[in-house]
Amino acid sequence: MSRTDPLERIVFIDLPDVPDLRVGGFDLDFTIPLPLEIDGEAGDVDLEEITWEAILAGALKVLAYRPGHRDAAYFRRFVRAVRPDINGELTEAAIFKARNGDLDLAEELFLALIGLFPEDPQPAVNLALTYEERVRAALHAEDRGEAERRRREVLAAYRRALDIDPLFPDAHFNFAFFHSEMADHASCRRHLEIYLKYGTDSEKLQQARALRERIDTEGLGDALFREAVAAIRDSREQQGIEHARRFVRDHPDTWNGWFVLGWGLRRTGDYAQARVAFEKALELGEPQADTLNELSICNLELGDLAECERCLRLALELAPEDTRVISNMAVLQLRRGDTEGALGYFRTVHEIDPDDPVAARYLAAISG
Repeated sequence: MSRTDPLERIVFIDLPDVPDLRVGGFDLDFTIPLPLEIDGEAGDVDLEEITWEAILAGALKVLAYRPGHRDAAYFRRFVRAVRPDINGELTEAAIFKARNGDLDLAEELFLALIGLFPEDPQPAVNLALTYEERVRAALHAEDRGEAERRRREVLAAYRRALDIDPLFPDAHFNFAFFHSEMADHASCRRHLEIYLKYGTDSEKLQQARALRERIDTEGLGDALFREAVAAIRDSREQQGIEHARRFVRDHPDTWNGWFVLGWGLRRTGDYAQARVAFEKALELGEPQADTLNELSICNLELGDLAECERCLRLALELAPEDTRVISNMAVLQLRRGDTEGALGYFRTVHEIDPDDPVAARYLAAISG
């Protein structure tokens, strides 16, 4: 999101006092100035810009970024009366924007929905899902500080939803799977239990039971596993590797433990030992794009370009739009001296995610 004031193009205007003026069945209060979103400077208001759509856009902007505004309740009633279907319309638009990588606009639309329907936890859950994409992008770029900052945004959004409705099933379901992705399986299991008690979606219930069973049978709630992941994520790789080694000694048939061990070893540059760990993870578990991608990095650094490509192609079959895998395919082409081939892959990444920092950096460097 832009660091400038999001309300810098909002002005408040007084409407002329016209008796019995109604908009969409809403009685206007002429003592309350209405927000107007304008194209130019805040001091210049073109009369042609004063339309109900521009006022509606201004009201949504205020509700998104200043939900505590003194006239927020009035703006809320105004928008709901003028556009009674606004909840569905904005939700559909925001989800579309998020899926197409326009996370800034998706965030603004979900914030507007939160301001517009403060009693509904669903917009906060949708906002959390949008923030999750930013966490993944930061982890892809290995920007740990940014990843942690974005992770805190996700947690705050889910907590906002649960403050509204502590037993809201969708919040617990999605929060559980985010915790699982972040390897916080103890927190994941707590939210799974709540969803399994109050959820009603049969498919989600099945997924929740399967994840709970995996956590229990594979020992993913184990303190050593949590400490290993936390240490590696905090750049304490040697400590994390030590915890991971102890975990795989206790749980030798758990693929996740071998994956975490390989992850730590790969980050220290011990590519040979990391490759052994990732191969063990693949032997024990189902093929995973993440594991294949990590294994490809090890093979690349060890000079086995053919095996690197094999892993990446398998990963792409599992996750054809995973920008991390596509970026690594581009890096492989660079290692082979195929600049045009690398550019093609990086352009694909840019098309999928225009904000991808890795692709942007390489495209700028290659293009000169």
